[in-house]
Amino acid sequence: MARRPRRNHGAVYKAKVALEAQKEEQTVIELCERYEVHPNQISKWKKQLQEGAEGQGVTCEDRTVNNGERFFISSARAHSRARRKEMINPEHELPLT
Repeated sequence: MARRPRRNHGAVYKAKVALEAQKEEQTVIELCERYEVHPNQISKWKKQLQEGAEGQGVTCEDRTVNNGERFFISSARAHSRARRKEMINPEHELPLT
């Protein structure tokens, strides 16, 4: 069985998957198939989201995609400024400022 190449998921993607898991509208297995990630990864992102939100004084009812994005975006700061600039799509419809 060939191993799948390692993938790096962005902060927004992690937040979206973690929030889907938090809502519990689908099982973890269904989310795994939908997003093509391992169940352990989903559990880890969900736990990080919960810990990050609790550290910011956010209750379960107040969690939104923006709260999750804010938490996971901090991991993007681990990259150099040049690398972060490479990640920006200048043709995206949202303004950069």
